[in-house]
Amino acid sequence: MKVFIGMIEIANNMYMIAESLKMHGFATYTMILYGNRFYNNNQYDHVIRIPKFLNLPIIRNIFLKLYSLCMFPICALKFDIFIFIYGITFLPLRLDIFLLRMLGKKVIMFNCGDDVRYRPIAIKIASHKKAMYYSPDTDYTTYINQGISFRRAFLTQRLEELSGAYILSSREQATFANKHFYHFIFPTKMILSHAKKAGDIPLIIHAPSDRNVKRTDIVLDAIDKLKAQKVQFEFELIENKDNSYVLQRLIEADIVIDQAATWIAKFASEGLAASCVVFGGNDFEYLGLPRDFHSPVIQFFPDSQKLYNDLRHVIDDKEYREDVMRKSYEFWKNNYSPEAFVESFKKIINSEYIVVEPWPDKKEMLMKFSDTWLKKIIIKLFY
Repeated sequence: MKVFIGMIEIANNMYMIAESLKMHGFATYTMILYGNRFYNNNQYDHVIRIPKFLNLPIIRNIFLKLYSLCMFPICALKFDIFIFIYGITFLPLRLDIFLLRMLGKKVIMFNCGDDVRYRPIAIKIASHKKAMYYSPDTDYTTYINQGISFRRAFLTQRLEELSGAYILSSREQATFANKHFYHFIFPTKMILSHAKKAGDIPLIIHAPSDRNVKRTDIVLDAIDKLKAQKVQFEFELIENKDNSYVLQRLIEADIVIDQAATWIAKFASEGLAASCVVFGGNDFEYLGLPRDFHSPVIQFFPDSQKLYNDLRHVIDDKEYREDVMRKSYEFWKNNYSPEAFVESFKKIINSEYIVVEPWPDKKEMLMKFSDTWLKKIIIKLFY
């Protein structure tokens, strides 16, 4: 089967999906609008290059729309399966998804977060449901203001659902999800061939792409508490480095701190692949995941004292640390390795993968947490 993958690179997902599928006999083709600054060595089949004289925002957008429109019929006839990352497709209003489905093609929408997350409501739902990553003492104003609009998030979700595409997402991402979707999964490359042993003096790594989102303030506060108690460890804050450097340091690390979240993000998955103790997201109940999908990730709460206590336990108890490191590697191997991803991919296109249902009281929450009468009317009529 021929698989098209496009068109935005988020956290190396496009490249790794293509590489994983190619390793297992799928013919893949990647088309990218622009790359990711942390993954400079990736190779893609088709890079859409914008001439410098067209690099004004309005002109650039018109160029990209026309270019995508021209590429659509070529790709529609050539490929059997389409994977769209971050909700970017060929045509406006996701019309190409409907057309591809009419042609008998399989379409996977690979939601990555803020393509379908409306932050003002998502934060209120997190508070209401007592999500582990939410802190009532935190000012989320900056985080909320950086998100996408109500219109874009709502329209994206509704069009994806109406199209009949396979949607990969999570409850934390899909603010306006009205139908079931599949648990968000992605492949992470092999870093080690086996689980590693714990070091006598553990190296702790935190590599934020965005300090606010990753809650680096909490991490640094916990690290300062450890230093004040003269705990034996090493720490490195990695910023603005290529992923190749990060992977090298992961090989040497025992502990990875990713972010206060609900589930495993990219850096956390790389920590698992490097056989590290990982602090990140592991909120089963909030995400609606089956309990037997057991992750060894230690939940990162937005509380520096809690993070300090958990880090202290992992550092002081070497036997416990090594046991978690082993479990991390096994979890990567069984769930996030290229081989595991391909098995999940086959289940997805046969409608057999882990299904997540929206909360039963979702519409009630959306109505309650919408801040204008117009939003409430849209939800009441079209949700």
